Amino acid sequence: MWLINTSTTRLEPKPFYEPDIPPYAILSHTWGDDEVDFQEFKEDKPAKLREGWYKIKNICEKALCDGLQYAWVDTCCIDKSSSAELSESINSMFFWYRQAAKCYVFLSDFKHGSTPEDQFPRCRWFTRGWTLQELLAPRIVIFYDRVWEEIGSKIQLCHVISGITSIPKEAILNDTPLAYYSISQKMSWAASRVTTRIEDTAYCLLGIFDVYIPLLYGERHRAFFRLQEEISKNTLDMTLLAWEPTPEDFEDGFCSFIARSPASFKSSGNIRRFGRETRACSMSARGLQFNDKHPARLIPTSPDYYTDIGKIGKRPKQFIVFIAVTMIGPSLYARNGRVHLRIQVNGFDERRPYYFQPLTYPIYLATMPRHAFVSIKDSLHFQADPRLRIFDGSPRKLWNEVDSLFYYSRDSNLRVLDMRGTFGSILMQLVVLVFFRNGEPRCLIFDRKEYPEYATKLLNHTWSEHNEGWVPESPELSKLDSHTRICQGGNSITISSSIKHGVVNSISNKRIWSVSIGLSEIFELPRFGVK
Repeated sequence: MWLINTSTTRLEPKPFYEPDIPPYAILSHTWGDDEVDFQEFKEDKPAKLREGWYKIKNICEKALCDGLQYAWVDTCCIDKSSSAELSESINSMFFWYRQAAKCYVFLSDFKHGSTPEDQFPRCRWFTRGWTLQELLAPRIVIFYDRVWEEIGSKIQLCHVISGITSIPKEAILNDTPLAYYSISQKMSWAASRVTTRIEDTAYCLLGIFDVYIPLLYGERHRAFFRLQEEISKNTLDMTLLAWEPTPEDFEDGFCSFIARSPASFKSSGNIRRFGRETRACSMSARGLQFNDKHPARLIPTSPDYYTDIGKIGKRPKQFIVFIAVTMIGPSLYARNGRVHLRIQVNGFDERRPYYFQPLTYPIYLATMPRHAFVSIKDSLHFQADPRLRIFDGSPRKLWNEVDSLFYYSRDSNLRVLDMRGTFGSILMQLVVLVFFRNGEPRCLIFDRKEYPEYATKLLNHTWSEHNEGWVPESPELSKLDSHTRICQGGNSITISSSIKHGVVNSISNKRIWSVSIGLSEIFELPRFGVK
């Protein structure tokens, strides 16, 4: 770490290891067009001709008056020609500001003699990304106007700063640790701030979220994606998902669970995380994996699944914040809309005409749905007579209820459907099996009442990664066919299946397997007696 000796205004290398850190002052400012960089500062005389030199001169004078032998200024104390030093500096920036004895904020556009209430909202310093951590990290912060006259400390001006930034006073004054606040709250503090480089919208937040990532200038919005991925590895706070998508975030009706920028969190400043997080999740190549408490479906209001991500307000009456997700592949889901709210009173949902049906297997939320291409080749689509309803499909991780589609899996060659319906006075409770043999499906149908134990064995089977290829051997299997007949009360119907390989326009322009389940009534001819 390079520090400026405030007596000699010379750069000196200092080891930045506790407890050997010398007390130092630190400058917070917005960059101009004529700053002094590391190489120029070491040349001394040429540096003093630059406009940025006066900032360095003034902070050294202020620090010296405050009994501080050293000062740090970001323009000239980082050798930006060294990528290793630049990376270390940016990843250490929050810590360096936190460790400073005093932080002097120079507001070059604050008119001398004006009031903070009038000038603070007009100052660029309150709109820049990097200055957010420079406000929050140090305990002692002193503000100066354009002629280096003191305006006041952040303790004295806290109410004005809080009103401008929407940051709680307790966070500004370091009375409450930043770890107390939810991810969405901290992101909202940066939502209206800008940086010159797109990548810096992520890098300027590293210290606030206490994470470290390599710096890769040129990756643009990908830097903010990587920041969120790193945050997700170190927290159970699901308010990471509490952001509002814009039309440009959507493609084919879906959007990523990761936001494009902090601006997406602008309306999320009042969303708090749950007191006790029980949902275990982890980042993988496929997306964010839920390993414990999974999204649930609201029955019967929607085919989508929902996951709670935070709350607004406090008991007895509060809002639960949740998002909707839709299946786009085997165990793979994508976000499909905005943040939703529902009311809870004393911990129970108000006006709840539904019940929760949770997913029972680990799922993934796609990081980038447009890149999460799922081939529907060899998928299996079902079309049924309107008098039949599909109640469930197994393996559930492959069953897309919205499209009546089983996704392909090389590990599973069996599909099971629970179908029910009525035909006149006939109650139908059917089990449909589809086996894949040599890449081609074969469909079998039977009445649950005819083989109840076999039906229970099939429908209650717990599917896992270790037994997806499981085939229920049973003597009944040899008796089944592609159709079945049900007789009841003098009426008789046949339920039959047919399979074809072709395009299903509602699904894709690719050829897939399609199973049609049809009904036909059997009319018995009257029997006439022979005398």
